[in-house]
Amino acid sequence: MNEQHPDNPDVKTGAVAGAAGTDEAVAMSMQDFAMLGLGQVAYVRPGEQDGHVGFGVHAANGERMAFAADREVAFALIRQNGLEPLHVH
Repeated sequence: MNEQHPDNPDVKTGAVAGAAGTDEAVAMSMQDFAMLGLGQVAYVRPGEQDGHVGFGVHAANGERMAFAADREVAFALIRQNGLEPLHVH
């Protein structure tokens, strides 16, 4: 579900899992949605930088924060900075 909030057209509504496993409607601005996960998770995906193949480390909003030659090093960088690593393929 992705509908406009009736009181504010800049806010979209979506369904998220509730505490008891039920769906609850949550109003969230697009800016808040873009910031979701920042400071909590980072993801690793294969990529290239300056002609070198390796793995990019990206913030939840997609911004590349680092680049590593191998996947294990990328995951270690994330964990050393207190974030939960996720792999994107």
